[in-house]
Amino acid sequence: RSSLERKHGSSDPPTRSVRALPSSMAVVPLNCDALSVMLGPHCIAADGETVETTDLVQGSRYVALCFSASYCKHCAHFMPKFQAVVPLLRQRLGVEPLLFCNDATEEAYAGYLKKTGLPALAWDATQVMKPILREAWRISTIPHVVLLDSMSGAVVQLNVRFKIEALNDVGEAALEKFLDAPKGVITTALAPAPALTTSPKPKVSLGYRLFGKSSLFDMGHKVSAGSEDQFMDEQSVRIRAGLLHLTSWTIILQHFFKAFGDVNLVPIIFPLVSFEFFTSAMFGLTPFSPYGVAGNLIAHTLRLHVDWKPARPKRFSWFIGLGLASVCLTANLLEVTWLFRVALFSCWTATWLEAACGFCVGCFIWNHILTPALGLKACEECKM
Repeated sequence: RSSLERKHGSSDPPTRSVRALPSSMAVVPLNCDALSVMLGPHCIAADGETVETTDLVQGSRYVALCFSASYCKHCAHFMPKFQAVVPLLRQRLGVEPLLFCNDATEEAYAGYLKKTGLPALAWDATQVMKPILREAWRISTIPHVVLLDSMSGAVVQLNVRFKIEALNDVGEAALEKFLDAPKGVITTALAPAPALTTSPKPKVSLGYRLFGKSSLFDMGHKVSAGSEDQFMDEQSVRIRAGLLHLTSWTIILQHFFKAFGDVNLVPIIFPLVSFEFFTSAMFGLTPFSPYGVAGNLIAHTLRLHVDWKPARPKRFSWFIGLGLASVCLTANLLEVTWLFRVALFSCWTATWLEAACGFCVGCFIWNHILTPALGLKACEECKM
């Protein structure tokens, strides 16, 4: 018997017919309801067909739940490595891959599933579960691969991403320690996976959007029972950025073309914009932020699917916005034209990037410049 067989189970032939377990793995009972409860009753198979979760994981000892997205450059580097070792993981360790696609639209989700060719969680399930699993397993960056026990749904290891990369680089020699939990990681028996009983709904009422925060000073909503983490709807955030972008266009048209006569609009608009940035940075999108409230009203009216994202990282970005607005006012009053134009077009660019591309300049500065310099924890490498 090989060392893998001695370490992980009997070499007796498998007793199930759906897919033969590798000879080194112990047989798993047919009942896989725990994963079905946690991940949803249906998944999307590699051929694009909808299948029951229990059927998909039947015959597997473990499930490798891979959090990834089409927009993530780190995922683009990692996924080919993951795809390359999937046959080895299935054959030797009984690991079934399952993609958790983090894309914000169903169209991007469908395209990414087709590109990866891996079985995946259903679209609706990912939207409901995203904040719950992110908080429960402290997932702040992607790609991220959680190894689950297919029988109990419990966490075996919180992240095997780097072991998968090592397996791709070294080959089968890395299999020996693949299932070894690193020091400090809670093992299967003590780490049940979160159930969906406290999950947020993908669509919420207008009252919840505007007044559903636990405290006035919370940046966002606590979307699951007992949670301390706060989230806000990315759809509302991007709509808000679009409204601010339109405001910057008003100043541009007046500054260069006198579209509204000889009136100086900057001192008139500045109180509204500065109040917006200050209140949103202090209290979140609601209930005091006028653009934030408008963003939530528009998102609710259009019946947009709620896309919960971490709230606190936005605070730094919106204080930057307040600073840029203050520079615009000061330069305008002192008639320092070049500085006024630099600040104005900085606002114009930042709001366009967030509204159109979902790219937050403040979050990028925080992650890649300030946190390394100050020795602080970055919020997210790629948005979860």
